[in-house]
Amino acid sequence: MVIMNNQNAGILAGILASPGEESLETLKGMATQLDWLDEAVEELCETSLESWQGEHTRLFINGVPSTPCLPFASIWLHGTMHGQATVTINGIYQQAGLQSNMDMPDFLGTLLEAASYLSTPSQIPEEKRIKLFNQLWEGFLVSWVPKFANKLVQESHLELYRKLGQKLLELVGEPGNE
Repeated sequence: MVIMNNQNAGILAGILASPGEESLETLKGMATQLDWLDEAVEELCETSLESWQGEHTRLFINGVPSTPCLPFASIWLHGTMHGQATVTINGIYQQAGLQSNMDMPDFLGTLLEAASYLSTPSQIPEEKRIKLFNQLWEGFLVSWVPKFANKLVQESHLELYRKLGQKLLELVGEPGNE
């Protein structure tokens, strides 16, 4: 079983969130403990929030002419939003006693948080927890995250998202393109 670093999984999930007024200060604080964020923070200090938000939107939400890095398992596994993956992932969440906080349970940030939770001992019986983790990890993370992460490294205009792609590759055990 892969053992995830709960803190790093949470950080990677958080970087996928839309940047807001507090985001740069949050990243600065995290960079004091995670040197891989240093260059990204330096670049973002020179970047307007509007530009950062624009890049986030272009990559993950609504790029023109297309969105290069939609962070949803269904897109990468089935070519459509709300594919069969969402039903299966919701079933895994329910069995684990988790509830997705979004209408899109296959969002990468949510998947990372759930995998992180399932990778550590909890109130869920050990055998069941490991089974659910493996279903989520093998079926809904390692199967598409390398393609997503490599695309992110290639497409991003910001170091933050290139680093995110590299860290996602490391997380799923794939070599990165540094």
